[in-house]
Amino acid sequence: LTPASRGGKKTAFGRFEPREFRCVQAPSSMMTSPSSREGSTTGDASKLLDSFHEAAASSNESVYFSCFSSSPTARFLGSDGKENWTVEEFRLYAKPHFAAGNGWVYKPLKRKIEISNLSDATAIACFDEHLLSEKWGHARGTGVLTLEDNHWKIMQYHLSFPIPNELAPEITKTILKHSHTQG
Repeated sequence: LTPASRGGKKTAFGRFEPREFRCVQAPSSMMTSPSSREGSTTGDASKLLDSFHEAAASSNESVYFSCFSSSPTARFLGSDGKENWTVEEFRLYAKPHFAAGNGWVYKPLKRKIEISNLSDATAIACFDEHLLSEKWGHARGTGVLTLEDNHWKIMQYHLSFPIPNELAPEITKTILKHSHTQG
């Protein structure tokens, strides 16, 4: 079925919005609590994220990048829309900053982690964290962790700046104006 045949309406951007959403319960195998695998708890996942932030603050490149998955599909999405990097691309960006002792400091204020056991051998953790930076103010980190050899690793990390809805029209207008000047 197409979105139009399901009764959706076309938006100003030419996409269809569904008329209704249906919640579907995930299979019970995906909703189980973390298994007894060593290193698979939310506390272990939280420790990885703490190490990630501490390594950035101390400009410790080797520890920082060891927090990422070894998968070639692991990514870091920065606050700028152009910052959609593989881990190696991100390392090239970060290397001179860390070498000069200019890491970045984001202090975790609040964090939520949910673990899904996809099989006996595979687990992922989705997280979101509210961060505070002296330079930028409030930020948000979201992403996915994967369990590799009984250790959590970052498969994707996305850093963003939450914009209050009341400020969004003016800020997005400024961003749109900026994007038009960038060609």
